[in-house]
Amino acid sequence: MHLNLRVSVSLLTFIILVILPLTGCEGAGSQMTFAILNEASVLDAATGKLCFDFRLINAEGAVVRDVTDFQYKEDDEEISQYEAATGPAHFFDAYATTLLLLDVSGGIVNSMNLDSLRQVAWQFISSTSVANTSPQNNQFAVFTFDGSRDILEIITYTNSLPALDGAIKGINEACMRDCSSNLHGAVMKAMDDLEKRVGKETYGARLVVISDFHHRAGVDGVDYPAWETVAERIKASHLSFFAIGIGPEIDEKIMNAIGRDGAKKMGASMRDLEQHFAQWHQENQRYRVCYCSPARAGKHNFIIVAKKEGRTATYTYPFEANANFVHCKIP
Repeated sequence: MHLNLRVSVSLLTFIILVILPLTGCEGAGSQMTFAILNEASVLDAATGKLCFDFRLINAEGAVVRDVTDFQYKEDDEEISQYEAATGPAHFFDAYATTLLLLDVSGGIVNSMNLDSLRQVAWQFISSTSVANTSPQNNQFAVFTFDGSRDILEIITYTNSLPALDGAIKGINEACMRDCSSNLHGAVMKAMDDLEKRVGKETYGARLVVISDFHHRAGVDGVDYPAWETVAERIKASHLSFFAIGIGPEIDEKIMNAIGRDGAKKMGASMRDLEQHFAQWHQENQRYRVCYCSPARAGKHNFIIVAKKEGRTATYTYPFEANANFVHCKIP
């Protein structure tokens, strides 16, 4: 009786201390899931092109990096290498190209917030450059705006931190050519400059606006566009948008609308801003996969399977093909 009890206790101890922990670790390690970031805009109806912007998340909620084993299927069949096209899966660890658009209108300069503007701009560059695993590939440009029709280039795209530091320190009251604020026109022209540099179809570039987010220069439809025009273009753009509010008269509604990927008012602590910048950087790490289906009619499923170190994740996207799919191209 005592022997059987000792055996039972020993067996129970072995199960609790050895078998259960091993089972739990194996289960946690095998979990990986898709988090689709652009579910509402995956399909380009004009061409049939499917583009997926996503993260892979492990059991602890962290982004799984450097996954290279991707498999693609349509309707549970391997896709044809001759009739279909799939772009390689790209992982955007950080933004390769950034344009900082700084407000030097009267709302900032005349309210004695020019020092804050310079400080926040440099904090953003220094924080995100350190966070980037490949800082030599991280290009920043700095432009200013006020009530003028055009934005003013302070420094072109460069990865030189000393050059960027010097350029930002050189921003002063003389940069204000017009005390009014043409926020709408400035955002549109900054987008023009970024898209000219990286291409309209490119992901991994960002526009960072530091302002009080007021537009007081009026509307003429061209150099002084209406807010609705700006909002529609932001919505359709592949760029990422961040907004940092400074000054005594911040329009938070516009700040949040422009900063669709991250918006934050400057507080009393620069440390708080630094933490937000690092968080924005991490949250916007993502993969991108594009696909051109050979289907021209009917309902179908496109399937992505990702694998890394024994972990597997599967995502299925249902779509309905039509004649427009003939126009699909992968660059």
